[in-house]
Amino acid sequence: MEKMISVHQLVKSFDNEAVLKGLDLTVDKGEVVVVIGPSGSGKSTLLRCLIGLNDITSGTVSIEGEAFTSESIVSKSARRKMGFVFQHFNLFPNLSVLDNLTLSPVKNKIMTAKEAERVALELLGKVKLENKIGSSVNSLSGGEQQRVAIARALALNPEIMLFDEPTSALDPETVKDILNIIKALAGTGMTMVIVTHEMSFAKEIADKVIFMDDGKILEVDTPDNLFNRPQNKRTKDFLDKIIYM
Repeated sequence: MEKMISVHQLVKSFDNEAVLKGLDLTVDKGEVVVVIGPSGSGKSTLLRCLIGLNDITSGTVSIEGEAFTSESIVSKSARRKMGFVFQHFNLFPNLSVLDNLTLSPVKNKIMTAKEAERVALELLGKVKLENKIGSSVNSLSGGEQQRVAIARALALNPEIMLFDEPTSALDPETVKDILNIIKALAGTGMTMVIVTHEMSFAKEIADKVIFMDDGKILEVDTPDNLFNRPQNKRTKDFLDKIIYM
Protein backbone atom coordinates (compact mmCIF):
# COMPACT_ATOMS: atom_id res chain seq x y z
CA MET A 1 0.00 0.00 0.00
CA GLU A 2 1.11 3.54 -0.73
CA LYS A 3 2.09 5.38 2.45
CA MET A 4 0.39 8.76 2.73
CA ILE A 5 1.68 9.62 6.23
CA SER A 6 4.71 8.23 8.04
CA VAL A 7 5.75 9.37 11.50
CA HIS A 8 9.01 8.23 13.10
CA GLN A 9 9.96 8.93 16.72
CA LEU A 10 7.96 12.16 16.78
CA VAL A 11 8.58 14.32 19.83
CA LYS A 12 6.83 17.62 20.51
CA SER A 13 7.64 19.67 23.60
CA PHE A 14 6.20 22.92 24.93
CA ASP A 15 8.44 24.79 27.39
CA ASN A 16 10.63 21.69 27.75
CA GLU A 17 7.65 19.51 28.62
CA ALA A 18 7.14 16.65 26.18
CA VAL A 19 3.55 16.36 24.91
CA LEU A 20 4.35 13.75 22.25
CA LYS A 21 6.92 11.19 23.33
CA GLY A 22 8.44 9.34 20.39
CA LEU A 23 5.44 8.39 18.23
CA ASP A 24 5.62 5.97 15.30
CA LEU A 25 2.68 5.87 12.92
CA THR A 26 1.80 5.07 9.30
CA VAL A 27 -1.36 5.85 7.35
CA ASP A 28 -1.92 4.14 4.01
CA LYS A 29 -3.68 5.63 0.99
CA GLY A 30 -7.46 5.39 1.46
CA GLU A 31 -7.15 4.36 5.10
CA VAL A 32 -9.37 5.80 7.82
CA VAL A 33 -7.44 6.03 11.08
CA VAL A 34 -9.25 7.05 14.25
CA VAL A 35 -7.30 8.31 17.27
CA ILE A 36 -8.89 7.95 20.69
CA GLY A 37 -7.74 8.52 24.25
CA PRO A 38 -8.31 10.72 27.29
CA SER A 39 -8.16 14.51 27.13
CA GLY A 40 -4.60 15.80 27.28
CA SER A 41 -3.08 12.68 25.76
CA GLY A 42 -1.61 14.56 22.76
CA LYS A 43 -4.14 13.65 20.07
CA SER A 44 -4.76 17.18 18.80
CA THR A 45 -1.06 18.03 18.99
CA LEU A 46 -0.33 15.04 16.76
CA LEU A 47 -2.68 16.36 14.06
CA ARG A 48 -1.25 19.86 14.31
CA CYS A 49 2.27 18.47 13.86
CA LEU A 50 1.20 16.51 10.78
CA ILE A 51 -0.02 19.61 8.97
CA GLY A 52 2.68 21.93 10.29
CA LEU A 53 0.61 24.09 12.63
CA ASN A 54 3.04 23.01 15.36
CA ASP A 55 6.74 22.63 14.67
CA ILE A 56 8.16 19.30 15.80
CA THR A 57 10.88 19.04 18.43
CA SER A 58 12.52 15.92 17.02
CA GLY A 59 11.76 12.94 14.83
CA THR A 60 10.40 12.86 11.30
CA VAL A 61 7.02 13.42 9.61
CA SER A 62 6.63 12.33 5.98
CA ILE A 63 3.70 13.28 3.76
CA GLU A 64 3.68 11.11 0.63
CA GLY A 65 7.41 10.54 0.99
CA GLU A 66 8.30 14.20 1.58
CA ALA A 67 10.06 14.23 4.94
CA PHE A 68 10.18 17.03 7.54
CA THR A 69 12.16 17.38 10.75
CA SER A 70 12.65 19.98 13.46
CA GLU A 71 14.92 21.86 11.05
CA SER A 72 12.58 21.86 8.04
CA ILE A 73 8.94 22.87 8.31
CA VAL A 74 6.14 21.23 6.36
CA SER A 75 6.22 22.58 2.81
CA LYS A 76 3.34 24.43 1.18
CA SER A 77 2.95 21.61 -1.34
CA ALA A 78 2.61 19.01 1.42
CA ARG A 79 0.26 21.20 3.46
CA ARG A 80 -2.01 21.65 0.44
CA LYS A 81 -2.41 17.88 0.26
CA MET A 82 -4.16 18.02 3.65
CA GLY A 83 -7.44 19.50 4.77
CA PHE A 84 -7.91 20.29 8.48
CA VAL A 85 -11.23 20.54 10.31
CA PHE A 86 -10.93 22.16 13.73
CA GLN A 87 -12.91 21.45 16.87
CA HIS A 88 -14.16 25.05 17.06
CA PHE A 89 -14.60 25.63 13.30
CA ASN A 90 -11.99 28.44 12.94
CA LEU A 91 -14.02 30.21 10.26
CA PHE A 92 -13.66 33.90 9.44
CA PRO A 93 -16.66 35.31 11.34
CA ASN A 94 -16.73 38.62 9.45
CA LEU A 95 -16.98 36.90 6.05
CA SER A 96 -19.85 35.22 4.26
CA VAL A 97 -20.06 31.47 3.78
CA LEU A 98 -18.96 31.86 0.16
CA ASP A 99 -16.00 34.06 1.03
CA ASN A 100 -14.83 31.57 3.67
CA LEU A 101 -14.62 28.89 0.98
CA THR A 102 -13.10 30.99 -1.81
CA LEU A 103 -10.58 33.14 0.07
CA SER A 104 -7.69 30.65 0.23
CA PRO A 105 -7.94 29.21 -3.32
CA VAL A 106 -8.07 32.71 -4.82
CA LYS A 107 -5.48 34.32 -2.53
CA ASN A 108 -3.00 31.50 -3.19
CA LYS A 109 -3.69 31.74 -6.95
CA ILE A 110 -4.83 28.13 -7.10
CA MET A 111 -8.15 29.06 -8.71
CA THR A 112 -9.73 32.07 -10.31
CA ALA A 113 -12.59 33.70 -8.42
CA LYS A 114 -15.05 32.12 -10.85
CA GLU A 115 -13.54 28.64 -10.46
CA ALA A 116 -13.46 28.97 -6.67
CA GLU A 117 -17.11 30.00 -6.59
CA ARG A 118 -18.10 27.01 -8.73
CA VAL A 119 -16.23 24.63 -6.41
CA ALA A 120 -17.74 26.33 -3.35
CA LEU A 121 -21.27 25.88 -4.70
CA GLU A 122 -20.61 22.21 -5.41
CA LEU A 123 -19.20 21.58 -1.93
CA LEU A 124 -21.97 23.49 -0.17
CA GLY A 125 -24.41 21.27 -2.02
CA LYS A 126 -22.65 18.21 -0.64
CA VAL A 127 -23.02 19.48 2.92
CA LYS A 128 -26.58 20.70 2.23
CA LEU A 129 -25.88 24.39 2.77
CA GLU A 130 -26.21 25.84 -0.74
CA ASN A 131 -29.04 28.05 0.51
CA LYS A 132 -26.63 29.69 3.01
CA ILE A 133 -24.01 30.75 0.47
CA GLY A 134 -24.48 34.48 1.06
CA SER A 135 -25.13 34.25 4.78
CA SER A 136 -22.83 35.61 7.43
CA VAL A 137 -20.99 32.87 9.31
CA ASN A 138 -22.14 34.46 12.58
CA SER A 139 -25.76 33.79 11.64
CA LEU A 140 -25.23 30.03 11.38
CA SER A 141 -25.74 27.38 14.04
CA GLY A 142 -22.78 25.41 15.34
CA GLY A 143 -23.62 22.44 13.17
CA GLU A 144 -23.93 24.64 10.08
CA GLN A 145 -20.60 26.30 10.85
CA GLN A 146 -18.91 22.91 11.10
CA ARG A 147 -20.40 21.89 7.76
CA VAL A 148 -18.98 25.07 6.24
CA ALA A 149 -15.62 24.23 7.84
CA ILE A 150 -15.66 20.78 6.23
CA ALA A 151 -16.55 22.28 2.84
CA ARG A 152 -13.74 24.82 3.23
CA ALA A 153 -11.24 22.07 4.03
CA LEU A 154 -12.32 20.23 0.87
CA ALA A 155 -12.10 23.32 -1.34
CA LEU A 156 -8.45 22.72 -2.26
CA ASN A 157 -9.17 19.09 -3.18
CA PRO A 158 -6.92 17.55 -0.48
CA GLU A 159 -5.71 13.98 -0.60
CA ILE A 160 -5.77 13.68 3.20
CA MET A 161 -8.36 14.97 5.67
CA LEU A 162 -7.54 15.59 9.33
CA PHE A 163 -10.44 15.99 11.76
CA ASP A 164 -9.78 17.26 15.29
CA GLU A 165 -12.78 16.27 17.42
CA PRO A 166 -15.21 17.67 14.83
CA THR A 167 -18.34 17.08 16.93
CA SER A 168 -17.21 17.96 20.45
CA ALA A 169 -18.42 21.59 20.24
CA LEU A 170 -21.85 20.63 18.86
CA ASP A 171 -25.17 19.89 20.48
CA PRO A 172 -26.26 16.23 20.35
CA GLU A 173 -28.91 16.87 17.68
CA THR A 174 -26.35 18.05 15.12
CA VAL A 175 -23.62 15.49 15.85
CA LYS A 176 -25.23 12.85 13.64
CA ASP A 177 -25.33 15.20 10.64
CA ILE A 178 -21.59 15.87 10.85
CA LEU A 179 -20.74 12.22 11.36
CA ASN A 180 -22.81 11.28 8.32
CA ILE A 181 -20.88 13.78 6.18
CA ILE A 182 -17.58 12.29 7.38
CA LYS A 183 -18.85 8.77 6.66
CA ALA A 184 -19.78 9.82 3.13
CA LEU A 185 -16.27 11.19 2.60
CA ALA A 186 -14.77 7.96 3.88
CA GLY A 187 -16.91 6.12 1.37
CA THR A 188 -15.13 7.97 -1.46
CA GLY A 189 -11.81 6.40 -0.46
CA MET A 190 -10.28 9.55 1.01
CA THR A 191 -7.41 9.10 3.45
CA MET A 192 -8.40 10.34 6.90
CA VAL A 193 -7.07 10.75 10.41
CA ILE A 194 -9.86 11.50 12.88
CA VAL A 195 -9.54 12.42 16.55
CA THR A 196 -12.86 11.77 18.25
CA HIS A 197 -14.62 10.87 21.48
CA GLU A 198 -17.46 9.24 19.51
CA MET A 199 -16.60 5.60 20.18
CA SER A 200 -19.47 4.00 18.27
CA PHE A 201 -18.56 6.15 15.27
CA ALA A 202 -14.91 5.11 15.58
CA LYS A 203 -15.90 1.47 15.67
CA GLU A 204 -18.04 1.86 12.57
CA ILE A 205 -15.80 3.95 10.32
CA ALA A 206 -12.18 3.12 11.18
CA ASP A 207 -9.83 0.78 9.36
CA LYS A 208 -7.61 0.98 12.42
CA VAL A 209 -7.88 2.64 15.80
CA ILE A 210 -5.02 4.20 17.74
CA PHE A 211 -5.21 4.57 21.51
CA MET A 212 -3.07 7.36 22.96
CA ASP A 213 -2.32 8.27 26.54
CA ASP A 214 0.27 10.57 28.11
CA GLY A 215 1.81 11.47 24.76
CA LYS A 216 2.35 7.88 23.66
CA ILE A 217 0.65 5.44 21.31
CA LEU A 218 -0.15 2.49 23.53
CA GLU A 219 -2.17 0.35 21.13
CA VAL A 220 -2.99 0.14 17.42
CA ASP A 221 -5.45 -2.43 16.08
CA THR A 222 -8.61 -3.03 14.12
CA PRO A 223 -11.77 -1.59 15.70
CA ASP A 224 -13.04 -5.08 16.53
CA ASN A 225 -9.86 -6.09 18.32
CA LEU A 226 -9.19 -2.83 20.10
CA PHE A 227 -12.72 -2.28 21.39
CA ASN A 228 -13.56 -5.89 22.17
CA ARG A 229 -10.18 -7.44 22.97
CA PRO A 230 -7.79 -4.65 24.03
CA GLN A 231 -4.29 -5.90 24.81
CA ASN A 232 -3.04 -2.93 26.83
CA LYS A 233 -4.36 -2.56 30.38
CA ARG A 234 -4.60 1.23 30.03
CA THR A 235 -6.72 0.84 26.89
CA LYS A 236 -9.03 -1.56 28.71
CA ASP A 237 -9.34 0.76 31.71
CA PHE A 238 -10.20 3.68 29.43
CA LEU A 239 -12.84 1.75 27.52
CA ASP A 240 -14.35 0.35 30.73
CA LYS A 241 -15.07 3.91 31.90
CA ILE A 242 -16.91 5.11 28.83
CA ILE A 243 -19.98 4.06 26.87
CA TYR A 244 -18.87 3.17 23.38
CA MET A 245 -21.48 0.73 22.09
